Amino acid sequence: WAAPDVLTYEPLFIRITWILDSQVTCFGKFSQFEITSQVVCGDKFLDPKERCDDGNKVSGDGCSSECEIEIGFTCNTASDGQYSVCTQCLVLLNPTSGKLDVTEGAIANYEVFLSTEVQIGAFVSVYIFLGSGASEISILIPEGLSFNFTNSGEQAWNNPRLVALESAGNEFVDFERRVNITHTVISTDTNYQHNYKTVGGVEPVVPLSILEVRVLDDDAQGVYASKSQLVVSEDGLTDSYTLRLSSQPTGIVIIVLSSDPPNQLMVDPRMAFGVSNWDQPQMISVSALNNNDIDREDLVAVIHHAVDQESTTDPVYRQLNLSGIDIYVQVQDNDVAGLEISPRSLTVTEANTTDVYFISMITTPNRSLVVNITAGEGLSAVDDITGLPFVLFDRTNWNVPRMVRVSGLDNDLADGQRQRSIFHSLYNSEEFPDRYYEALNNGASAPWEVVVIVNDNDIPGIVHEPQITVTEGEGSTDLRLSLRTIPTFPIKLYIRVEDSGLLQLGAVQREGNEQL
Repeated sequence: WAAPDVLTYEPLFIRITWILDSQVTCFGKFSQFEITSQVVCGDKFLDPKERCDDGNKVSGDGCSSECEIEIGFTCNTASDGQYSVCTQCLVLLNPTSGKLDVTEGAIANYEVFLSTEVQIGAFVSVYIFLGSGASEISILIPEGLSFNFTNSGEQAWNNPRLVALESAGNEFVDFERRVNITHTVISTDTNYQHNYKTVGGVEPVVPLSILEVRVLDDDAQGVYASKSQLVVSEDGLTDSYTLRLSSQPTGIVIIVLSSDPPNQLMVDPRMAFGVSNWDQPQMISVSALNNNDIDREDLVAVIHHAVDQESTTDPVYRQLNLSGIDIYVQVQDNDVAGLEISPRSLTVTEANTTDVYFISMITTPNRSLVVNITAGEGLSAVDDITGLPFVLFDRTNWNVPRMVRVSGLDNDLADGQRQRSIFHSLYNSEEFPDRYYEALNNGASAPWEVVVIVNDNDIPGIVHEPQITVTEGEGSTDLRLSLRTIPTFPIKLYIRVEDSGLLQLGAVQREGNEQL
């Protein structure tokens, strides 16, 4: 019996039947035996029927759960010939930390090598690219900034390739800088191609090998900053950077920090270095001051550094100019322009009761602002202090609510209860406008309507003297009549005398409007 060509199959059962012959009866008996497979995937024994066996049935390590070699790997037999050792096809760097230091004006080397062999007849090409700060260093070897690896020969995969780079030298203190060197891969080897090929913007299976080169300043004493740009926000987003000295001082060195403009950032004002901690980076936390100003969208504050000459005891550091390590901080604002008007619904009565509402600003204006108050027909709305139909705000009183008093005008019309509105608009009182607040006039909240219910105090009726006296034979006496409210149409009054034998009406004389 031979095992099938697949690694998973049922065991074979063999039954042996035997007969015991006797003079009386023939007894038949049988015995059954199980023959199991001698090929077991994952037993750390490489059978000729297996492509690989690394001692487990876990996929993703080069040898799959079915003992098949996975794409992107090579699998070779261990030195004892019993099991497989699988290796991912990678482009590697030495130093393996991915970091390399080079001093200004000096040369430094590193190596590029492959993790495992290249398929026969295929190649792996590695290209070297300098990132930002490329002017800091230059590649001396290789001249074409690329290597080819093949299976054997002069370009054999197991022959590490040397890269030599040189840092540009100068004569001024410019502190520590960093440059990234990226290594891209093009290959006809299906395994290396699978791991490094980029299709449609999708990142390759394995990340590209990147070497971080740190350029060390060799120009006397200096102060190193770990970053040159930060981002913070008034909502609480913070950022940080570190400072350290470039050389051991003879005494104490005090670094003074200041921000420009001074009302945007919160930062530690002083950092101290000494003989024992000069090379230990000290953390500086930076946060935004949560103010009420509407800052520019592109506001960038600057952190300046200077040596405190009075407190620093090292004579060389005392004279050091640190203007070259300004830190630029983008400050994200959380303030928006807006008016706060409350309440938005009032009730008044003509020439009787009044009501009030309040106006304030949500954030500090950049300039003095006038809030114009436009009252609807039959209303008066004025600043309770000045009596004028506008309110003036500036940077000193922007958040102090100003009272606006609203009253209904007496019009002598019986026009009943009605609804009127008060509207508002913003205007700059100075030559240079506050564009954030003036833009609100075209915003969704404008014109900031306040609704007013006006109750009428006028009741239609006739006004007359309740009693007059007339003496017989002594002439006439006037009876004066008028309306309580202004009519919307002409009114005709009829006068009737109950006892015409005692009184006689004379001519009617109109006063005022003839139509009445």
